Amino acid sequence: MAVNSRQILRHFKLYPHYLMQSIKSHMEYGIDFYMGVIASVSGHLAALAFLVVLYQGVPAIAGWTSWEIVFLYGLATISRAIASTLFQGVWSISGLIAKGEMDKLLVRPLSPLFQVIGSTFGVQGLGHFISGIAMLLIAGWKVDMVWGAYQLGWLLLAVISGCLILVSALLIAESISFWTGGQQTNLPYLAYQIGELGRYPVDIYPWPIRSLITWVVPFAFGTYYPAAAIFNKPGAQLAVLSPVLAVTFLIIALIVWRAGIRSYTGTGS
Repeated sequence: MAVNSRQILRHFKLYPHYLMQSIKSHMEYGIDFYMGVIASVSGHLAALAFLVVLYQGVPAIAGWTSWEIVFLYGLATISRAIASTLFQGVWSISGLIAKGEMDKLLVRPLSPLFQVIGSTFGVQGLGHFISGIAMLLIAGWKVDMVWGAYQLGWLLLAVISGCLILVSALLIAESISFWTGGQQTNLPYLAYQIGELGRYPVDIYPWPIRSLITWVVPFAFGTYYPAAAIFNKPGAQLAVLSPVLAVTFLIIALIVWRAGIRSYTGTGS
């Protein structure tokens, strides 16, 4: 069913209300909420310390200094933070199908995908976001970053593109459950782990992996190539393709989702 502009606007207006309901449910267990955020921040601080120690004494890897790699890592972390915070519901698709709960979403006068996306607020994403910002600021200070319009523009483009690419990859992976009857697969976790490769310079990988994260599941266009434009590294000229590939990948994900919805016949329970 085609979605007109009025429906899109309605969904945008309702989306914050959906998230607020999820936030309220998390806040009922306040200690767990804050402990989740603290645990997430602590994990990323440990990762930052590991990176600093690992690259200590190494002048550069694939032409990237240790603090430039930290910047790249932080950039990827922020994209994942937004995806985890605002689009965590994508992970629930297979469970909804398996439990027969997808049926009730289909009979409501709202997009089922909107309902899925707005169903869960990812608490750990807040910790990711704080950690990612800290990494960017520290790394930027260490490399004497000039935060001008050029750098901020590429930074914003990278965050949006990276978030869209990750959510699209997860949506494709979860939508496969429409054809498996909701049976849990490892595809979402595989997609997420492939995305981890985008935290580092692509030149450190052999060409099959470089091709995978550049042209098949284009995570590199949400992290590496925009960062290459910021630091004037090899491959910077490809950064202009980041929004194009992000939107293209999102369209592919929506096509797979709609195909899955059309094939869905319920659980029979």
